[in-house]
Amino acid sequence: MKTLHRNKKQNLILLIMMIISIYKNHASNGGFDRLFRLQIHVFEMELAKNNFFQAKNCLDMLYKLYPQHEEFLNERSKELIIKDYEENFLKLRSMDEKDVQWTGSVKNCNPGKINPDAIKKTIQMISYFRRQAGLNDKCTDVDSFNIYCQHAALVMEAMNDIDHYLNKKHPCYTELARKAAKSSNLSYGRIGPDAIIGQIHDVKSEIVGHRLWLFNPFNTKFGVGITNHITVIGVLGKFTQYEYHTELNKDYYEGKKYVAWPPAGYVVDGILPKRWSFSLYNGYFGEANLKMYKLKNGKKELVNTQITAQNSDNNYGISSITWEGVHGWDIVEETTFEIQITNVYLKNEFENVNKSITPLSFTYQVKVLDVDKL
Repeated sequence: MKTLHRNKKQNLILLIMMIISIYKNHASNGGFDRLFRLQIHVFEMELAKNNFFQAKNCLDMLYKLYPQHEEFLNERSKELIIKDYEENFLKLRSMDEKDVQWTGSVKNCNPGKINPDAIKKTIQMISYFRRQAGLNDKCTDVDSFNIYCQHAALVMEAMNDIDHYLNKKHPCYTELARKAAKSSNLSYGRIGPDAIIGQIHDVKSEIVGHRLWLFNPFNTKFGVGITNHITVIGVLGKFTQYEYHTELNKDYYEGKKYVAWPPAGYVVDGILPKRWSFSLYNGYFGEANLKMYKLKNGKKELVNTQITAQNSDNNYGISSITWEGVHGWDIVEETTFEIQITNVYLKNEFENVNKSITPLSFTYQVKVLDVDKL
């Protein structure tokens, strides 16, 4: 007889299913409070083990089942967001040449290798940001793509510059480097996890293309190449092996699931960008309207109505708009912002705007935590 072994995720799913069953059977006869305590205990166990994705799933379910306990759940949400920030942002962001341990050489045109831990921590930072954005955070690197990215990093180290379009005139050129450069996010002067932070902020790009590729909901596989001054993050191409535009993903994201940064809900001020973004698969934003409010003392203070840039062609994973929001250092206390985006259409399979449907509208709140005051 074969013995069945369940992994942690399967055990958690079974436990959640059991909880739902208990809820359905006993919600009407006094089991309500006991169930709530049981689910909170599950959340606390997952948080204690730093299983942040599972802990968030527990809270999301609790918010749906117990809206009357919103205030209590808000405090647990803050606890979750802050611990995740401490464990997966503050502890990872500092990396230098000693940590990378690059064995290559510009003089010998040797791409070399890097410390596997440097790759692991870089992917971990990508996973952190994707988790905050409500995306699949089970990210991995692909060995073959790492090799390509390492070649590209070497060429750019030799150039003392970054470029998406490499050719034979560039020092230490290889075909691997050329292919990776066209398929990657590039950073100069920021290494590993710190490069990911820079690409998420993406201050030099109005459409924040680097951020959008990291937040591509259809991809969880990346490449990593690092030298003393260059970081190359492979975000698209055959080496990532992602199931791009599968029907399941398409149905889930088209007109239903948006990707916002900063996201709806609680977010730590330390990761707040100056340029905010909103993405929707096959979204058409050519006629969209934006309003951003600051909520204070029960009133709404208008902050912005201007869209900085819009991309309605899925050129960066999914269609997006950006606008000038509020940077983290401008937050001096816990502050809530409300975003209203209206008059959004969808494009059909022929890339035509479908105006036969009622335009979509989206409203969500971003609750920024000033961690220094908590």
